[in-house]
Amino acid sequence: MNSTETTSTERPDVAQSSRESTLGQEGQAPKAIATFLHDFALAREELERFQKLKQVSRAVVVALDPREVRLPKWFRTDDMDDESRLAFDALKESISQHGSNVQPIKVSPLGSANVDDLLLSKRDIDCCELVFGFGRLRACRELGLPVMAIVEQLSQVEQLSQFVVDHCCDRRWRPWRLGAAINHGIDSGAFPSIRKAAEILSLRLIDASLPVSLDRLPSELRTAFRRVQIKPRHAKALIEAYARHHDPLARSASRMDFSSCKSANAVLAKLLGSAT
Repeated sequence: MNSTETTSTERPDVAQSSRESTLGQEGQAPKAIATFLHDFALAREELERFQKLKQVSRAVVVALDPREVRLPKWFRTDDMDDESRLAFDALKESISQHGSNVQPIKVSPLGSANVDDLLLSKRDIDCCELVFGFGRLRACRELGLPVMAIVEQLSQVEQLSQFVVDHCCDRRWRPWRLGAAINHGIDSGAFPSIRKAAEILSLRLIDASLPVSLDRLPSELRTAFRRVQIKPRHAKALIEAYARHHDPLARSASRMDFSSCKSANAVLAKLLGSAT
């Protein structure tokens, strides 16, 4: 009886304790759920802020092996004239002193590569295509130094547009490169016409059409001017002469030695003299 009484008197206490424990756990559950929902809401807000930031700024700056950057199909690497050579040598010396290029080049990832892959160093040779900054890229290649690059996923029209903006900031007139870029855009369907290309690239029609016409001349004529700085007046005279003489002018250019010509005037005079 005593054991039975003891048991009977203890059971209410155990039951009371069990009920209190259960009530305590039930009271904590809403708090845990509330804490989880709060943390989840904060995480979602952070993700939304990151996505908005990524939409605003898709570009990053990374150090690349210059071998990882390939040149676009339309890019011309003509021989440098004396002025260009001096400017390049000064640029190369500056990069050598600083250990890399202070002003980044611009590249766009190729194929399946993307900006995130480049940040994670998942890179292969020719994983990027140059948008602008060939001189800096060339200098880093020759020096064996890494090249600092702005990396941004760009469409073909965006690449060409940004190339033209950078190209036109140079005080030197380099129509061969500009003409090749615009012609590539037209041939690939990025630009339906020269007029539309000029509009998209924010160029005057004459500033687009003259380089395009030069680029369409035979390669022998372009080679004749490779070591001299050509001006718009030379370009117009050359285009007009080719319209009159065509084949004779191109044949003369292929046979002649222009190494003694120190200016575009001299090259043009030699060409025109041979065609008349």
